[in-house]
Amino acid sequence: MLHNWIPTYGNLCRQGRSETPICPRCLGIFETAYHVLTCSYSAAVICRSEFLHSVLSSLTTFGTPLYIISTYELKLSATLGLSYTQSYFLDESIPLENRARLFKALQHQNIIGWPNFLRGFIYIYWEELYYYAHESSGAPRNVSWSVKMVEGAIDLYRKIWSDHNSFIHGATSQESRAKLRDQILSRVRQIYPNPPKLHKRFSRVTNIPLQVQLQRNTTNFQRWLSRIQHQIHVMKFISQTRGSNQLSLCMAYQRGNVDLPPVRKFLP
Repeated sequence: MLHNWIPTYGNLCRQGRSETPICPRCLGIFETAYHVLTCSYSAAVICRSEFLHSVLSSLTTFGTPLYIISTYELKLSATLGLSYTQSYFLDESIPLENRARLFKALQHQNIIGWPNFLRGFIYIYWEELYYYAHESSGAPRNVSWSVKMVEGAIDLYRKIWSDHNSFIHGATSQESRAKLRDQILSRVRQIYPNPPKLHKRFSRVTNIPLQVQLQRNTTNFQRWLSRIQHQIHVMKFISQTRGSNQLSLCMAYQRGNVDLPPVRKFLP
């Protein structure tokens, strides 16, 4: 997650593990790691808003100045595709010496990027700003504030990704198995109306009626789909590697009137 090596549908499609790169929630955009943070699906927006304010509220327990939290809310709301509610807006003016430090921290964090903030890439000037804010006010400071801030940022990203996974795979193991079977059955029903053209040594997909296929368990379905995908790959390889005037071994034997051994039939 810290390196954006997460199994989004865009990455899975590139690896040949998904048929589509489109986000399964909003159904309109190529799903990337950044899109997971900004998906316009209504339930996802609500959850992101709740997660963000939960993390920001936890920072107040460590004595974080409100102008730091308000800045985080402003920037992270824009990063997560949320509206800025000004829940931590402070009317009183920021001390002059800390205003320059806030601008410096904000300037450098903009260079690093606020999506990277959620992955733990947080500039050290935020810690300096927190230290000087407490020094000028005389209030006691929390020595582990920077650790708590990084943990909160990463936890926010983790919660967003967990909510994404719960929607796709289910929150429990039972829901996960049910969703997986529904996805597999959908793929099987898509294959039968337009079965792929396979090599003649492979049995036809339609040799086994659809109603009989639907009685298989999920593991057998996965193996069957994997075999079909492999057979499609073999057919493409044969058609791409053979030239227009090139004979196969079977065609050469047939032209020479040589008896061929019986063709072995593979299971569909």
